[in-house]
Amino acid sequence: MAGAGALGLEARALITSNLSSIRSRTQYVMARVASNALGVGAIVPNPFPTKARVNPAIKFTFAVNFTPERKVEAIMSGDMVVDAQGIWSEVLPEVRNGVTGVGVWQALNATIAVATENDQFVIGLPPELGDLAGHLRLQQTKTLIERLVGQKLGTKITLRVIDGITLHDWETTKRRDVEALRLQEQAMARQRADIQSRSNWEVVYEQVSRKFASLQNKSLPQVRSKFFEECVDLMVESLKSIPKNDDNAERNYARCIERIATYSDLPSTFVALYVSQKTGK
Repeated sequence: MAGAGALGLEARALITSNLSSIRSRTQYVMARVASNALGVGAIVPNPFPTKARVNPAIKFTFAVNFTPERKVEAIMSGDMVVDAQGIWSEVLPEVRNGVTGVGVWQALNATIAVATENDQFVIGLPPELGDLAGHLRLQQTKTLIERLVGQKLGTKITLRVIDGITLHDWETTKRRDVEALRLQEQAMARQRADIQSRSNWEVVYEQVSRKFASLQNKSLPQVRSKFFEECVDLMVESLKSIPKNDDNAERNYARCIERIATYSDLPSTFVALYVSQKTGK
């Protein structure tokens, strides 16, 4: 079993070898606290232009089987949880002194600090008191908590209010965030595709309208027949460069078919069939 001196040297080597992974003031503070707690001295330089003060009272929670070396690795990689509830207990009296109102006091007194992660301070309320969360999200309250907690951690943080009071609830919230972002990106992609498709088929739609407006003797069947043939050729050519690869494109394509059918005095189903036959599809 390694002695304290040897363990300290190993911990020093682990921290030093991972200094390049420090990307935020929070990680810097964590590394300083880790080096102090493991007795390896203040070997972590401050890579930031403004000093990040280290609060020696900050504690960390690790898995029960973490060795000192694994604790160092966990701190450097962010694989740990700051004692968020301890920090919350320290700042709560100051927060209460800075706000007014029965509702916000009830919310603060029922709040549980869940975690700190990626410069976020995560708090929540029990499910039965979830309707009080709005008080915590008020700009005045939110800004005050961020300032006081940030002073304790020595770094700028963002307050996150979640539904629930456990790490499991936080993990669930993060999964929902990822899913919401995915759905948002999908919706934006569909919107862009719709705009592009609408723009392309809108050009065809306007060409059909202008072509009909320029006709002489529109009521004559032979004139409408020639107009119909020209519009079918236009649709066939357009399909070569404007694919119908989603629902929006299909709808905009159908809009052009309906316009040709109306001007040609023909059923829209017949127009669509005729275009399909001309394209060989």
